[in-house]
Amino acid sequence: MSGKASSLSHISACCFFFFFFFFFFFFFFFFFFFFFFSFSSSSSSSSSSYPRDHQSPGSHSQRSKFPIESGSLNV
Repeated sequence: MSGKASSLSHISACCFFFFFFFFFFFFFFFFFFFFFFSFSSSSSSSSSSYPRDHQSPGSHSQRSKFPIESGSLNV
């Protein structure tokens, strides 16, 4: 009886550990994917030249930087 109980507790502990590890891995993967997606979208919007019609903050910051750089070059 005691051997059966110990094996059952061991299986339950293994299942709990596996579930915890799976949940932690899924959460980490989801967070990494969300961070990578936001970073890629922001970099693409700032590097590409088509979002000028949308007037995104990235294009706006580039517009504000451009006259300053051209002015410094002219001076």
